[in-house]
Amino acid sequence: MKVVVVLIVLLCFGCKKPEAKTPVPLAKEPYSQDVYYSEAISRDEEICDTSFTAFIDKFEKDSVFQLRHVEFPLFYTYSDEDFPLDFMERYIDKDEYKLVHFDKDSLTYKGKKYASELHKARDRDSVHYYQIGKNSYVDLRYHFVFKEGCWYLVQFDDMTD
Repeated sequence: MKVVVVLIVLLCFGCKKPEAKTPVPLAKEPYSQDVYYSEAISRDEEICDTSFTAFIDKFEKDSVFQLRHVEFPLFYTYSDEDFPLDFMERYIDKDEYKLVHFDKDSLTYKGKKYASELHKARDRDSVHYYQIGKNSYVDLRYHFVFKEGCWYLVQFDDMTD
């Protein structure tokens, strides 16, 4: 008799389908006046352009797109202020991340604007962007990797002395 009751309870309550989780859209972060925002869609729904040039143009102008194309936690290396030849490593969470803006002629570093040059080096499935200060020791490096059909920022290095 007890076995029959247990079987009935299991049949009634044990066959419940799990609820499907709906993706939560990212919040629209303010970036600058000339930025357009893409619709909040999940990575699975996104169709990526394999051209790095098209990707980096959208990455720079669209803050929502940029946040979707950063691997969090983002690996970050930087020089130690007390010992500039020593490099420290840590990870940046999404709430610590500052949006990236690539300007070919200047960069803002710790609140100051510097003249700069933008260099690009490409490997088979990765691109390294270097923002180098002219007449300054600012050296910022961004490492992008092509995986799962899209480009992603996977590492940021601040090699500034």
